[in-house]
Amino acid sequence: SVTVSEITDGAVTGAKLANNLNYDSGTLYLDSTNNRVGIGTNSPSGKFHVLSNSDVRIAGTGNSHYTYFYSNNTTAKGSIASLSSSLRVQAQSSGDLELFNTSNSGIIVKNSGRVGIGTTSPSSPLHVQTTSQIVGAFIGTSSEPQIYLGDAVSSDNAFIMGYDRADNRGYLTVAGDSDSVFTIANGGNVGIGTNSPASELHVKGSAYTPSTIDGTSGGTIDFYRNGSRHAQIF
Repeated sequence: SVTVSEITDGAVTGAKLANNLNYDSGTLYLDSTNNRVGIGTNSPSGKFHVLSNSDVRIAGTGNSHYTYFYSNNTTAKGSIASLSSSLRVQAQSSGDLELFNTSNSGIIVKNSGRVGIGTTSPSSPLHVQTTSQIVGAFIGTSSEPQIYLGDAVSSDNAFIMGYDRADNRGYLTVAGDSDSVFTIANGGNVGIGTNSPASELHVKGSAYTPSTIDGTSGGTIDFYRNGSRHAQIF
């Protein structure tokens, strides 16, 4: 190996360049046998191997900098960018962005924008696939969590699943145009036209006929108490 004493005026003789270069006990190491470069190590295990017990920094003088990853030395497959206010990990061209573990299970972002968790072929903007009984968990640690399905995060025009922390119960609401169409409250009461049902079934309408029961071959309403029918309306 070339040592510091064998470097004169910053130059190394041609004969010495055929050997390894070890500067300052591994601060910079050139492995001529395997064509590897080590920084902080004199046994690099890859083409470029950095070993340090402190920060490793890649920096530029401007606001935005990209580190590109190529295949076949010609095609950029992706990049990591340090932008003025964010860090971006990006797949190039028509490629996908993958975050996998050793069993090839993880998260994929397709070039179409679809996200797959547990699947590499998401069929919707978010596609979760698993063999577990619990597909997902939404937990609010200091508030009452809610899941909205609708055109906006509001109580209008939405299908809402929520959790009442005070009563330790879940609830379900279907709302539209500022009205509560259907609600299953945290106590088990069902409301139609109201989000505060006062009984097991509470129907509220703004007209004189708040509800309609229509049977094609005759319809009845039966009233039971303790399993026995006490009255019937035809």
